[in-house]
Amino acid sequence: MKKTARVIIAVCFILSFASIYVFANAGENLSNHHIEVSQKNSGETAINGYKEILAINDLLDDHLETSKENVDEDMEVFLSTIRSANEQEIEDYRTHYLTRLEESKQELKERNADDFVEEKEQEVSAEIRQDVEDYLVELLDE
Repeated sequence: MKKTARVIIAVCFILSFASIYVFANAGENLSNHHIEVSQKNSGETAINGYKEILAINDLLDDHLETSKENVDEDMEVFLSTIRSANEQEIEDYRTHYLTRLEESKQELKERNADDFVEEKEQEVSAEIRQDVEDYLVELLDE
């Protein structure tokens, strides 16, 4: 019986040590497997992240291009509107100026040159008289 007990104890020790060794190696293999899967997943995650960033970048490029085209179209419309408004203002001013010039020309034709000279002399005399009066008032106030 002692011999049987020794054999059973020896077999238990061998099984225990074998179990410990197997579990230790299995954990190491499991750990290595977990690390490999993690690295693979993180690599795939990084690749997917880069792909998403590139897709977003493409969307932004498309959006910026569309926005630029819209701004260009709006600027063309704005410039066209301003240009036509300025051309109309210039044409209106030109018409007004020519009308005034024609009126002045007609007025000068109707006036006699002697009347014009006499009128200007009267205006100059009135200005001189006013200046003399202002000077005398100023002089007497002192």
